[in-house]
Amino acid sequence: HSPSPISAGFKPPNAGTTLIFGPSALAASIARTATLRDAPPEMLARWGDSALTEVEWLVEDGMTFALSQYIHSLADAERTSFAGRIGAGVTDLLMNALGYTWRDNASGLSRSLAPHADFIYADGAVSGHGVALAEARGSFAANVTSTGISRQAKDKYLRQVKPHLATISPHGKVIHGYSIAFGSRPGTAGAFLHVAETRI
Repeated sequence: HSPSPISAGFKPPNAGTTLIFGPSALAASIARTATLRDAPPEMLARWGDSALTEVEWLVEDGMTFALSQYIHSLADAERTSFAGRIGAGVTDLLMNALGYTWRDNASGLSRSLAPHADFIYADGAVSGHGVALAEARGSFAANVTSTGISRQAKDKYLRQVKPHLATISPHGKVIHGYSIAFGSRPGTAGAFLHVAETRI
């Protein structure tokens, strides 16, 4: 997606072809993205412990992402919530891999009910330029496909990221944005990950 360059000289980082993480890193990212900046360290630690318990029960060990059989023991609403938490955690891990640092929930971007991205990131490539937005999406269902995950990422970019480019956030001007969708089919090893990004 190509707007005019928002900050002269900014170059976004190149994405890698793999994303490697363990249960503890995923749980820490889930806890970080589930809380706000004013959450005390003790609360963050407890949320991390809770997320780690969920990850250990619901995600298989191994080099390829796969949901455990216990995902079928969750009620529909809780499975949807868990998918959202994993989507947020994977988004945070990917943004960290790109060199960014989580700054805040992006709720301060809009005073109205207008849709907005989930998170604000700083540092890395945006240092000296502003901040980047990231929208997260997670989906665990039998009908998850690569095409569907790609469409979700692109649609959410257009709806929740693009309208906020060049706006001012509490942490600086928004100069770049990402919409990251992650999905997996229960009972099948592997996952789909799509990143829609501002093109410079």
